[in-house]
Amino acid sequence: GYSVRHYLPRQGVPEAEEQALQDARSGLIMGMAVFSSCLNNQEFDLYKNIPEKTMPLLFIERKPHFSANYIGFSYDRAGEEMAGKALEMGYTSIGLLTGSLSQSHELEFYNGFMRALSDSECNVFSIQTDDYRKHQNILQAFDFAKCQALFVSNFEFAQTAKNILNA
Repeated sequence: GYSVRHYLPRQGVPEAEEQALQDARSGLIMGMAVFSSCLNNQEFDLYKNIPEKTMPLLFIERKPHFSANYIGFSYDRAGEEMAGKALEMGYTSIGLLTGSLSQSHELEFYNGFMRALSDSECNVFSIQTDDYRKHQNILQAFDFAKCQALFVSNFEFAQTAKNILNA
C-alpha cells in the first residue's frame, strides 16, 4: 500500500520549502508532487538536481524554470486571453492586479497579459499584492479614475475587489 503525507511550507519562502524537502527526504518518500511558489527564482535550485531515479518529482500547477515533469494550467494563456478581452472591449486604460511576480504563476499571467497588449494603445496600471496586503493595494487601484476596468489574476483577489467595490 501507499501512504500520502503533506509537507506544506509557508508560501513564497525558499527556506521553508528547503526544510519541508528535508523533512520529506528523512521520511524516505518514494516520489513527490510539488506545488511551489518559489520556482520562478533562478537561484532556487532546490528541486533541479534531485535525480529522477531516487525521487521522481511531478510539478503541479506552477512550472519550474528548468525542464521537469509538469501538469497544470497555462497562466500565460489566461493572461493573454484576458488582455484580449480588454482590447475587444476597447479599453484604453486598465488596472492589472496580480500577486507577487516572484511567484511563477503570477509572473506567467503578467507576461501573457502584457505581451498581448504590447502593440496596443492601452495603458496598464499594474499592482502587485499578496494575501497580507490585498485590501490596501486594491483600494489603491481605485484611487485612479483613469482606469476603465480592473483585471485580476487570482479569484481570491477578484472576490476581495468585488467586496470592496460593493461596500
